[in-house]
Amino acid sequence: MAMWTAYHDASGSETSSLKAPMALAGLCSTELDWLRFESEWEAVLNHRKFNVPYLHMKEFAHSKPGSPFESWKGQEEKRAAFLAALIRVIGKHVKRCQVLYVGPGVYDEANKKYRIDDGIAGTYALAGSSATAKCIGG
Repeated sequence: MAMWTAYHDASGSETSSLKAPMALAGLCSTELDWLRFESEWEAVLNHRKFNVPYLHMKEFAHSKPGSPFESWKGQEEKRAAFLAALIRVIGKHVKRCQVLYVGPGVYDEANKKYRIDDGIAGTYALAGSSATAKCIGG
């Protein structure tokens, strides 16, 4: 039986009293695939064509001033090639992906009914544990 590991990233509020939507992506794979993923992801980042220390979409999307992507503004071919290379790494090594969306008030309503705060603190923890369960469970 393979051991699975999940990595998560969220966008939106991480408070238990949700006033704005939150989305969370959970990527699952085996330990061996994550090691290979890390190595290949770093190779793309460090490739002479790109040479960036990381990918933060909020910086990349708008070529944010002061970010490693500032000089990429208007270089759509380079930007597309970078994303395509990273997507290939994800496709090769990530076994399952789950995306959860928690709309306004959903956490509060679920907490009223199921007393989630008694065991899990906050929207991020609820979404993360749900994403992991869905990834691992298929």
